[in-house]
Amino acid sequence: MASVLDLITDSAETARIFAPGDTLLNDKAQSIFRELNRMIGSWANENFLIFEQKEETLTLVADQASYTIGKSGSPDFDTVRPQEILKGSFIRKSGGNQDFPLAVKSFEEYRRIGNKSTGARPWWIAYNPTFPNGTLFLWFRPNATDELHLLSLKELGSFTGLTQTISLPPGYEDAIHYNLAIRIAPKYGKQQRADIVAEATKSIKVLKRRNAQRLSPTQLEVGMFTNRRRHNISDGPFFP
Repeated sequence: MASVLDLITDSAETARIFAPGDTLLNDKAQSIFRELNRMIGSWANENFLIFEQKEETLTLVADQASYTIGKSGSPDFDTVRPQEILKGSFIRKSGGNQDFPLAVKSFEEYRRIGNKSTGARPWWIAYNPTFPNGTLFLWFRPNATDELHLLSLKELGSFTGLTQTISLPPGYEDAIHYNLAIRIAPKYGKQQRADIVAEATKSIKVLKRRNAQRLSPTQLEVGMFTNRRRHNISDGPFFP
């Protein structure tokens, strides 16, 4: 994973503010850091949001299948509301010696399950990304206070410091890299090449299209992941 300082340093090199291999002085790094957060803020005002991948460890409650998640009121999991749940989430048994992967399913698929009361180690996780809090659904209904290791995509409001490490989805690092280089270049008397400007423009267009799909209104009804293939539960867990 890259640090914020890595992102800033790469952008400064692309903007030709200093030569590759030189050290970016702290006062200049702090100035570019502030410019980075201003850029992220201006993007948010245009409904262009930056997302990061986050893994969090959450404790399940035995015999509880659904969990609210967000920052409003008193949710079950008090953390930033996820935009999507990603493949890679898993259950860790109490004691920490066994991990079991979770298949990510849509809220629509969860609703179609006839018997939601059976208690066992969960096989599936589904998500309904309503506002202000989303809701996680596990099937089977957890039968122990195991750990849920949740891998999700969350909105990144701003960066917290130069040493912060971040995991960005594909394409986001390029967008930040090229657009920050263009943004800071005039401050240091530099002009950007046409190819850098073209890369910056292209990266924003690609991510705006992806964001438009991610924020589709239908997401609020059926979640982000849909797979209509039928599965016999006697065959064991189904992982697409």
